[in-house]
Order: sequence, then structure tokens, then C-alpha cells
Amino acid sequence: MKNAEIPSARPESVLVVDDDVQCRRLIIRMLRELGYRTTHEARSAAEALLFLSHTSPTIVLTDIVMERHDAGLAVVARARAAGIPVAFVSGAPSWSKDAELCSVPGVLKEELSLASLAKLLADLIASRGTP
Repeated sequence: MKNAEIPSARPESVLVVDDDVQCRRLIIRMLRELGYRTTHEARSAAEALLFLSHTSPTIVLTDIVMERHDAGLAVVARARAAGIPVAFVSGAPSWSKDAELCSVPGVLKEELSLASLAKLLADLIASRGTP
């Protein structure tokens, strides 16, 4: 993006949870390109759960498969319990089945683009306050 095209800072804060440092940093870089200036990162589900125990980001983006197959599901449960919209960004082939089972939107890492991430975030923001 050219400097003139950089969006203004968005008020939402985003927690990105992924044990793959390159993927995590890519997502954070994309968030900043989309105007999200307040981002937090967690390297594991355990780190994310600790963060969520004392901080409430606006949105959580999490991988599914981290230190164990279903680690992302624990993050989903904690975020939902706190009323925080959550989505999967995963490279796991089973992500769509897991996402469907717990009614969580998501995107495959291989299909991740600024446009797909922007749409996912817009949908999550629009869903806030919806049961």
C-alpha cells in the first residue's frame, strides 16, 4: 500500500494466536495494513488463555492446531465466554469441520489475503452484540 492509502487507525484491538511465528507475524502485518494498530500476539493456547484472563480484546483470531490438536478450541471457548468475537485462521485441513461444529467463521492460511481478512473482521465486528 502507498502511504496515501493507509487506513486510519481502527479502535478495535485484535489478539492473534498462532504457534507459527511467521504466520502470526504475517497476520499482524496484514492487520496493521488494514488499520488495526492495537494488536496482541500469543504463541500458544496457554499464553492466549492467560492473556484473556486479564484483558479483553475486541476480536480473537486463532489457529486451531497448536500444541495439541484442539488447542484453538479452548481459546474459542474462553473468548466466547467473555463475549469476544472469534475466528479461525488455520492451515489445518480439518479447520472447516471444527469451525462448523462450534459455529466459528474462519479462513485457510493458504487463502489468506487482505481482502479475505478484511471481510472476516468486518463480519466479526458486525456480529458483536448478536447472540
